[in-house]
Parts: sequence; C-alpha cells; structure tokens
Amino acid sequence: MKEKNLIELGIKNVIFDHCGTLINNLYLTYKITMFIFEKLGIKEITLEEFKRESEIPFFEFYQKFTDATKEEIDKLFVEGCKSFKAKIEVSLFPGISDMLNFFEMEDITMAILSSYMKEEIELNLRRLGIRNYFSKVIGDADDKVEGLQVFLGENNIEPKKAAYVGDMPYDIIAGQKAGLGMTVAVLWGFGSKEKLMEADPDYLLKNPADIWRLFV
Repeated sequence: MKEKNLIELGIKNVIFDHCGTLINNLYLTYKITMFIFEKLGIKEITLEEFKRESEIPFFEFYQKFTDATKEEIDKLFVEGCKSFKAKIEVSLFPGISDMLNFFEMEDITMAILSSYMKEEIELNLRRLGIRNYFSKVIGDADDKVEGLQVFLGENNIEPKKAAYVGDMPYDIIAGQKAGLGMTVAVLWGFGSKEKLMEADPDYLLKNPADIWRLFV
C-alpha cells in the first residue's frame, strides 16, 4: 500500500472499470452465466460460488467448466443478455454518484475501460445519468493492459499521472503492468478481499464514501 495520495503523485486522470465498480450488475451477470451453463449442459452453481470463481478476462472463468470456444461463449452471452436485461435492472452502487461528483469537483478527468460490451456500457451510463462524467468510454477490452496503454498514448497521458479503479485482481494487475501511478481496488464488487489483497493495490476502499482517502 502506498502512502502518497493523488495530489502528491500529481494524478489528474482516473480510469474506472465498469461492472462491479460503478454498476451493480452482479445478479444479471450471474443469471446470464447460468443461461450459458444451461445451453452448454453445465451444472448450475450458486451465486456465492459464482462470485468466488469469477475471473477476468471472463473467458478464463468459463474455461474452468467447459471446452467451448470464446466465440461460442460470446454468442451465448449476447443471447443471454437479450433475454435477461429487460427483466433484471442494473443500478449504481450506493454512493457512486457522490464519488464521481467529488472527483469532478477536484478537477479529475475520468474515463472507463472495461471488458464489457461498449454498447451496453453506454446504455447503462445514459440510463443511470452518469455518462457526462466520462471523457472516454472504452469497452470490449479483452486485454486491459494493452487497452490502458493505448488509451494513455492516444491522449498523451503519462502513465504515472493516471490511476485505475477496479473490483477484480486482474484490474489491479493490469494497472500495474501498464505502469500507472496508482491502482485502487474496491470491495463492493465481484472480487473478494483476499484475492484483491494478493494483487497488492495501492489503496483498498470498502465503499465509495472512502474516496476521500485518495486525497489526504
């Protein structure tokens, strides 16, 4: 864990993951996954088992249960999304709007980089009224290390002047490999505290209200 905060490090750019970090779509993702399991003849698992076994990139999760190709999984995921997204609403985690507003008041430029489908991210952000906070939304990022590097390069942002916020160990590791100045793990999403601690983030936040810790 680092002792230096955003101000001391001169960080003015914060990049967020989407699912499990800003948007609470855990149950929707679980139901879509069980739809895929059913189509592939895989035995259903509980929600707690799903959370415990979740991996990013998500295809690595499916590889624990099936030999199906990524293309097959992606096709079924789109089918499942169409079947369930009208039935199960996603929402912002409590305190997210206040957190984003706080960043905006501190003159922090915000963006999103996620492995989730860009079209769905845009729909979620607009429906939940937070699209205007983000200068850029990047979806379908199978390789987050490359995605972060490309984003920073295209926007002339020095890696050490940017932070990545996510809820899975892969998010933290991707930020570290991309050379970012700070990685922030959040405990309100998919990832367990134990696995996130193993990834060694610079900060570990219990809830969005803890965002002040990044500034003092």
